[in-house]
Amino acid sequence: YMCRNAVPAVHELEHYGMPFSRTEDGKIYQRPFGGHTRDHGKAPVERACAAADRTGHAMLHTLYQQCLKHKAEFFVEYIALDLIMDDDGTCRGLVAWDLDSGEMHRFNAKMVILASGGYGRAFFSCTSAHTCTGDGHGMVARAGLGLQDMEFVQFHPTGIYGSGCLITEGARGEGGYLTNSEGERFMERYAPTVKDLASRDVVSRGMSQEIRDGRGVGEHGEYIHLHLEHLG
Repeated sequence: YMCRNAVPAVHELEHYGMPFSRTEDGKIYQRPFGGHTRDHGKAPVERACAAADRTGHAMLHTLYQQCLKHKAEFFVEYIALDLIMDDDGTCRGLVAWDLDSGEMHRFNAKMVILASGGYGRAFFSCTSAHTCTGDGHGMVARAGLGLQDMEFVQFHPTGIYGSGCLITEGARGEGGYLTNSEGERFMERYAPTVKDLASRDVVSRGMSQEIRDGRGVGEHGEYIHLHLEHLG
């Protein structure tokens, strides 16, 4: 389903006004990206449609504008606190805190969809938004509902160590590469074909293994080098 609808989805975003980067002949620019391969992993492929190095930012604003166009109502600066549950376990809405006025608001609803992000900020160094503190998970747990697959947290391999500043995966798509303390391009051992353009879980595991094996960079060997100096 995803593959069949990928191209129409890109065209739909284009018609919405998504500012994709363009090639010289006016086509949407595509770059290699982690995990994008052809022939079942035999070689990397230029498949990711990009808007410079701000693709996610551009997509967010494009879709937000469409929501406004279709009269979706947003409650900005409201923080959801807890679900409102019936005695029979049915969710009837939620309670939210208006940060502007300090007042509590009750939202009654026939249906509640949680899209609160993850809990990446529980980790020392992460690239998640500062709002990804697990609030949605807490609401679910306090309501006595089940949480599933909590151990599956995706780590973005590249960022500025300790600061939580993400370095786009496109940096490796444009030719950036990783090395350990010995200057070795170690991803050749973990993903011989696609190397630094392996999927995020493979690259993250490779980096973690190098650090655990004592080949990390820095005073305490806690991180890995990403080389971009040759791309100037």
